[in-house]
Amino acid sequence: MSDRVIVALDGSTHVSTAALVAGRPGSWSVLARRTDTDSRGQARVLLRLIDDMLAQTGRATADIGAIVTGIGPGTFTGVRIAVATARALALALGAPVFGVSTLAALAAGAATQVRPETIVPVVDARRGQVFYGIYRLGPSGAYERTDDFGVCDRASLFEHIPAGLEVLVTGDTGVVEGQGASGGFAGVELQPADVCAEYLVLGQDRLAEAAGGALGGRLDALLEQALAAGGAADKGSAQAGEAGTPESVKPIYVRSPDADIHITKMRDPGADAAREA
Repeated sequence: MSDRVIVALDGSTHVSTAALVAGRPGSWSVLARRTDTDSRGQARVLLRLIDDMLAQTGRATADIGAIVTGIGPGTFTGVRIAVATARALALALGAPVFGVSTLAALAAGAATQVRPETIVPVVDARRGQVFYGIYRLGPSGAYERTDDFGVCDRASLFEHIPAGLEVLVTGDTGVVEGQGASGGFAGVELQPADVCAEYLVLGQDRLAEAAGGALGGRLDALLEQALAAGGAADKGSAQAGEAGTPESVKPIYVRSPDADIHITKMRDPGADAAREA
């Protein structure tokens, strides 16, 4: 196996996070990790975190064999900056780049520690809402997500989770309201957790993602292939949009950005009233 490393990064939430991961599937190791709580400075923070980790481990940018970035959902600006940073690094280094949902990173982090029937990662969506995903323990032992990521009011989260199950809610649990509505479950635990970039790689093999491009358990094989190839992207055979190309890494927004909503209202201030009528 190559001695090249994987750079993992995420800026979708109030924490900017990055990690250097080495090894191979089944024996990944975290060489270094960094976090920063400057939620408005991802553009300058993420690259600094990567530089710091390379310096700490005595590595150079030439040692980067692959890049994995969080693609949201989360703050619109933070998601876009993380994706743009990862794409730019991939183009500059000739390395493959992969996108993994920020919610999947939270789910993977929980799945490596406990084994509840259902894991529900949540991220603060502002405007009194949360982004969420639902991962249920399947017969194969992997946590299966069959539905798209969603967004709902903070007080209605439990209305979107199948009743009767043992549920672990992880992530920005401090903004979740309506815990009293959780009486229809076998058990509910709220586990506050920040996004840790290493879980964009570690634990993804424990997730079986819904169809539509999410990598989940396929990520390990793609990373192993990238590292075995020395990290260099085969620009002659890879088609734009294929896994590993910058074009394949696309943000997950779930709902329209605030700017789009404001523009729509400016164009037609009476649109909401007309719909209500």
